[in-house]
Amino acid sequence: MKTTIRVHPIRAKQLTDFAASVSDSVPRVIDWFVSRLMETGALPDQIEEFTVHRVDDAVRITLGGYALPQLTVDEADRLGLALVQFVMSPGRIMRHTLPAGHSFVAQRAGQGIRLSVHANQTVPASITATMPILVDVLRNFEKLSQGSDAEVSAPA
Repeated sequence: MKTTIRVHPIRAKQLTDFAASVSDSVPRVIDWFVSRLMETGALPDQIEEFTVHRVDDAVRITLGGYALPQLTVDEADRLGLALVQFVMSPGRIMRHTLPAGHSFVAQRAGQGIRLSVHANQTVPASITATMPILVDVLRNFEKLSQGSDAEVSAPA
């Protein structure tokens, strides 16, 4: 879903000039800026469509409103590591097996990454995320192994 955001012409020129100076687009510059604000705590570190939440020794993850089977911290760490390896590789698709007949799939789609849950030959949930959004999600997976509660998400 695309949204038009209006800014003062002076700010629009500044954003355009900055994007050109880093050989990127204005939307991607804004995306990275919001991600940085989340990382520093200036914005809540959560996105509704992809939540990662630790409760004691269990991890609850939702994707697009669909609750994945409850994971152990180790299982969630393995999923996070699989996502990191996917992001760092030139591969186009990654499938990670989860409990209860589920799998988590990441697939490159244009400049974004399509994330989906597969359950018994159906796809109950799927979203497309930008790389900065996926970085936010991965940062929150990292918090799980540090014993911190994490909650994060990504727009559909």
